[in-house]
Amino acid sequence: MPDKYHAFYVKANEDIQAIVIALLYESDFEAIVQEEDQVIFYVGESSKSSFGQLLKETADKLNLETSNTELPNINWNAEWEANFSPIIIDDFCQIHADFHEVDHSVKYNIRINPKMAFGTGHHETTHMVIRHMSSMTLNNKRILDFGCGTSVLAILAEKMGANSIDAIDYDVNSVENSIENARINNCSNIDVYHGDKNAIPRVTYDLILANINRSVLLDCGEDLRLACKPSGDLIISGFLNTEVKMLRDHYESYGFLEVSHTIKGEWCAMHLKRQ
Repeated sequence: MPDKYHAFYVKANEDIQAIVIALLYESDFEAIVQEEDQVIFYVGESSKSSFGQLLKETADKLNLETSNTELPNINWNAEWEANFSPIIIDDFCQIHADFHEVDHSVKYNIRINPKMAFGTGHHETTHMVIRHMSSMTLNNKRILDFGCGTSVLAILAEKMGANSIDAIDYDVNSVENSIENARINNCSNIDVYHGDKNAIPRVTYDLILANINRSVLLDCGEDLRLACKPSGDLIISGFLNTEVKMLRDHYESYGFLEVSHTIKGEWCAMHLKRQ
């Protein structure tokens, strides 16, 4: 990792963010953070000029506002440790780092070092997906974690008894971080893939976990239908609570039926079953 980072900000809604990310996907950035009204690219010093030029060309084509700033040259590991607190979800699951005390009163402990990948469990969407998982039996099941981030959901699935888990993410940092996190949790049933919906193996799954953004959820309905076993389960999240009907109607058109949904803050997670 470079010592000095630059943050490039692109003002855009969620749909346009997906287009920007797709256009810049092959460029040399270290990480992406998507927020409600902007996407942030973190770029190393050596790639600043080339990435900046490519971003300018992309933004000009789409008529988007951009800005950038140099980030302070600090000890990012120390910063992360200072700001990352353990997550405890009921008595079901604790998500913690190496330096946290393990809570042995919960059923499952997951140890992760998220680095620059998404999925520490702090976000409402990850929290809700885990809550939905807590009511399921995953013994000997085949699971897909689509948009895996740190693979915290894939790791939890293995700890719950799943014997075959495929984890997929388009971000190289997430893929590398997922492999590391699977290793430190002594997981042996997780295969991690780099790619988008086209990287989904041609098998069918008992449960698909898709904690991704709304644009991708709307784009991959048919792909997730084909990947889900008849009567299999699908848990989706990453969309706003005002978009429940949109996502429900969309997935019902692909042969899924809503089982339940939960809301936390502005976000929603939905459990569906393929008919």
